[in-house]
Amino acid sequence: MSKHAWKHDDLAADLAQHLLSDKRMVWTDMQLGPSGSPRPDVYTLERAYSKPLPTAYECKISRSDLRSDTTSGKWQKYLEYAGAVIFAVPEGLCTPADIPAGCGLIVRKAQTWRHIRKATRVPVTLPMDACMKLLIDGVNRSIERSKAQPRRWESWHEHAAVRKKFGEAVALAARDIVEAQTQATDFKTQREATWAR
Repeated sequence: MSKHAWKHDDLAADLAQHLLSDKRMVWTDMQLGPSGSPRPDVYTLERAYSKPLPTAYECKISRSDLRSDTTSGKWQKYLEYAGAVIFAVPEGLCTPADIPAGCGLIVRKAQTWRHIRKATRVPVTLPMDACMKLLIDGVNRSIERSKAQPRRWESWHEHAAVRKKFGEAVALAARDIVEAQTQATDFKTQREATWAR
């Protein structure tokens, strides 16, 4: 049993990072159309024109929330936009018997995610409003944009020296300037890669 006390948004972010690959696009908390349309916790599309396999993931961290969703049938609203619905839960929260027929189950174990039950995939054609939403709003909200970056050792070492010589306030200001410059460079690189693509 996992000892991690997951918060909902942390679980969704962790799942999104797990699902992200060169062959799959991932969004978190993205409304799939006009006001009132479903907003899955994690939504994925394969990078394939003929079979994008749209999939909606619902993250649950409590049995009461899971029961409320499964008995109300809220998850069925995702079927307009996704060919499969998969519930994502921390280890020990439920069993496959607690999940509606046709839905999948993926469990966050201590070290990684494990598929416990595959979803029954049904054919679906994404509505044009969902496609437009993903293109217009979704590109900037794609999980790709928020990939964790490794901390640069040289930068940390330089800030430690500044902190020792000039104090915490100056070190924080210097760190913020370097971070802003790094983000600007990263944004320029992303923009050029997007333009080239």
